[in-house]
Amino acid sequence: MKKITVPILLALLPLAPMAQAIEYREELAPPNVAFFIELQGTRTDFSRLGGDNKEGLRIRLGLDFKDVTVGGWMLRSEAGLNQFGTTRQSSSFTETDPLDSTKDTITDSTQQLRLNGIEAGLRLYDNRLFYVRGGAFVYSLRDRLEVTKTEVNGGVAGAPNQLPPQEETISGIGPYAGVGLEIPLVESAKVVAEVNAYRVNSESLSNLSIGFQFSF
Repeated sequence: MKKITVPILLALLPLAPMAQAIEYREELAPPNVAFFIELQGTRTDFSRLGGDNKEGLRIRLGLDFKDVTVGGWMLRSEAGLNQFGTTRQSSSFTETDPLDSTKDTITDSTQQLRLNGIEAGLRLYDNRLFYVRGGAFVYSLRDRLEVTKTEVNGGVAGAPNQLPPQEETISGIGPYAGVGLEIPLVESAKVVAEVNAYRVNSESLSNLSIGFQFSF
């Protein structure tokens, strides 16, 4: 009997730590987290890049770490897809021939800017109304310039001459930061409003947004 018992005990001995680990894992409580999704309309000021204000869209996914706090603020992680829209700015100027004052050249220019990007960062929420956010913004900025020149001789305009458009796509990564409010509607839905600043092509673009947050 002893000859049988000893080998069995030796075989089961390595399984003891595994049994303790399994028992320990069963005692751990599941993490207290919640997911949320936000749908927002945006308005971005492109004036620093030569454009005007333009409306766009944002969709954002996030994760609440309800048991993780920083100075009493709840920690969240977030990632979002931004389509800030296409802005169009037109300008025109007239240049007179220095050798013949009856000849003018009218140059009409139209610049189009389209900005899209992905953001990812963290948010601190006071568990009542207010939050601050910040992270990295990976962007793609499309810049298209269309130029048309028209010769005017003695007050009579000739046929417009449209030059080949100049187009450039600039990709990069820059920081973003913002503040926002969450106004509860029902248990799982809130109205959110934000003021943000995005660093794009060495310029800071201000961005306003309003929308809805749904948690689950």
